[in-house]
Amino acid sequence: MISFIIAIIVIACMAYMSLIYESTSLVRFCVAGAMFLVVAFVYLMIRRKKIKCRINAPITLVDANKAINLRVMVRNNSKMITDKIKLQIRYSDTRKIRKKWISLFIAKYGENEFTIPVMLTDAGYYEFEVHKCHIYDRLGLFYISKRFSSSAGLMVLPEPKDITLRLGERIRNFYGDSDIYDDVRPGKDSGQIFDIREFRDGDKVQRINWKLSAKKGCLLVREDSQPKACPVILFFSVRRIGDKGYRADAYSEALESISSISFALMDKGCPHFMVWNSKRRNTLIRVRVDDEESFFLAMTGAMADSVFQEYEDMKQMYREKYRGEIYVSEIYLKNDKLMMDGESVTDGEIVFK
Repeated sequence: MISFIIAIIVIACMAYMSLIYESTSLVRFCVAGAMFLVVAFVYLMIRRKKIKCRINAPITLVDANKAINLRVMVRNNSKMITDKIKLQIRYSDTRKIRKKWISLFIAKYGENEFTIPVMLTDAGYYEFEVHKCHIYDRLGLFYISKRFSSSAGLMVLPEPKDITLRLGERIRNFYGDSDIYDDVRPGKDSGQIFDIREFRDGDKVQRINWKLSAKKGCLLVREDSQPKACPVILFFSVRRIGDKGYRADAYSEALESISSISFALMDKGCPHFMVWNSKRRNTLIRVRVDDEESFFLAMTGAMADSVFQEYEDMKQMYREKYRGEIYVSEIYLKNDKLMMDGESVTDGEIVFK
């Protein structure tokens, strides 16, 4: 619209000069220019109504420093002559929100597909949004703007560091409610059978399965299962662009620290919950981490959906939502430093008591 306003001002000035100097040629030129503006405006308004745009990503998880092609689809529903448009794509690169203009040429009726190569270097969640476009006339002199609301998310997971962990007796022998049971050690949960074995000295008579013993012709004992409850809670709350106290260098370090701790616990066979405050659901979300699949599920969910909140508030919300639940240790970020049970986590061996 700015180009039209400038042209109107120019034509108005020329019309004023034609009146002063009583120039017939200038009057004709001003009339021709005004007619041209009206035709160009109507043409661009029709094109504006007929053009739609969306953006998507072929994959959602990418490796750092690896190029990927985003796809931009421009739908042209008009059979009129088409030409140049300029798209503005907004995205965050973990440091600040950036804008990039891309020139495209709409050459045909229907779907026009374009690829935009991008390379992401830092870990984090990136959202690419087609914000608006400038639609130009055939001569490229005038344009009209249109806004869109299509977006696509890309995620670069941090590379976990090697951390030496030592789990204490309270962690290794933690007993709590869980729907997942240990497939290596028996336990005390009579609701699930771990194994049926022959009677040994020291076994209680009450544990003999008499029906099965009579069928097999020997004394058989039922062993109960051990629930694999989560003794560790990992609170995920990382400052993002726009949050008070955000530091670009601390953002990647925080993601790396959280993923390193979670990955180390997983490798040690210690199940744990990753907890974050969901922006979409406006409540706490927790995901149990046992293996690589659940680790990626938790990290991708937290990186894409979490909002920053102080640890004390998150802990209070957790206690209110999961009343009566017990655990041994909690890990969280405070002033961009990783804390465990109130003490700062430093490099070297980390001991869970």
